[in-house]
Amino acid sequence: MPPTIHVIRHAEAAHNVAKDATLRDPKLTETGLSQCEKLASEVAKLGPIEVVLCSPMKRTIQTALAGFPDYVRSKKRIVLLPDLQESGKEPCDIGSTREELEREFGRARLDYSFVAPGWTDKTPSSRYAPQCVLKRARATRLFLRTVAQRHRDTDAHIAVVTHGTYIGALTRTYGQLFGNTEMRSFRFDPLVGGDDIDALLVETPSSIARRDGNTSFLSKIPIPQKKTLRFFKKS
Repeated sequence: MPPTIHVIRHAEAAHNVAKDATLRDPKLTETGLSQCEKLASEVAKLGPIEVVLCSPMKRTIQTALAGFPDYVRSKKRIVLLPDLQESGKEPCDIGSTREELEREFGRARLDYSFVAPGWTDKTPSSRYAPQCVLKRARATRLFLRTVAQRHRDTDAHIAVVTHGTYIGALTRTYGQLFGNTEMRSFRFDPLVGGDDIDALLVETPSSIARRDGNTSFLSKIPIPQKKTLRFFKKS
């Protein structure tokens, strides 16, 4: 069986409650921390996790650290991937410097190799600009497929902790907003070869059944509405 990619939205953060986009790189609320405990229980049912990839924003880092305790205890480090950051340019969607993150979270549990200077730049010329989200999401899928290919001979579980709006671009599930700490599972089809230059993710039947109670969604392809597409404008 090919590797499974589990995509998870972060737990409740301060800006979610206050409806305040001016909060810079907000952290989780007490409710959010409790949600992480429930997430950890769900993750434990999956089996061993090979890789955890995470947006370098504080709310996602907290979610990953609290939601994957066995992974952290195994001495594997959570990989911080700037391409997983949220797509907006409001203060709540702009991260902190690598130096600040290292001071707050340390280096023992996190891999900062991909966190280069400029990862918080949301100006139009940056790869992280809102209008570049589809291009960035495709690059992320190609990266994920490469990671999955390295584990193609195993039933590997790969986790991705990211953000609500960005998930829409990453999984192409436009208009189907994930709840806080909601997890959905995907695979690449095909994993190796083929002509899928966009490396599209396909949700697994068990994941669909987990949230819908049935598999009727399998025959329904989500079609983006014009209003939604404004947030996913191609660059």
